[in-house]
Formats: sequence, structure tokens, C-alpha cells
Amino acid sequence: MHREPIDLENLVRRLARVERQNLKLKHLWSATMLFVVALGLMGQSAPANIPKVIEAERFTLRDANGMPRASWGIGSTGGLVMGINDKHGRTRVTLE
Repeated sequence: MHREPIDLENLVRRLARVERQNLKLKHLWSATMLFVVALGLMGQSAPANIPKVIEAERFTLRDANGMPRASWGIGSTGGLVMGINDKHGRTRVTLE
């Protein structure tokens, strides 16, 4: 390795070169991390196989607190029943 004489001007020039290299490495590291995170997020996309038919005996709609607000399904007589509840979960309207 070539050694330059150590004086203040050479030392400042070498320090500036090391700081530029360090900044380039930081930018390269940040870009690499951004690419890795983006690649991971791209893998979180929705599945390509969306079902054409969803089957169930009953469907229940719940609010943000988990309270059932509406229900739709087959009643005891075999007919379609739809119930609508208030915010406390009490049934207010029933369609049969």
C-alpha cells in the first residue's frame, strides 16, 4: 500500500474520501433493505383462486365490537330467515 506523508491536508482529503464511501454504502444498504421489504410485501398478495361459490348454512354479520347485527340462514321450518339486531344484540326485525 502506498503511504502518503501524514499532514493535515492529506488527512482531511483521506477523511473526506472515506466519508463519501461511507455515504455510498449507506445508500446502497438502504436501497437493498427497501428492495427486500418490497419483495416480502409483494408475496402477501391475495390468492389467485377466488371461489365462485361460497356455501354455508348461516351467515352472520358482526360489528366492530363483535356483536351480531344481522343473520341470514335456513329456519326450523326450512324457509329462509333473516334477522336484524340492534347494537345490544337483541333481534329487532325478523323476515321469514
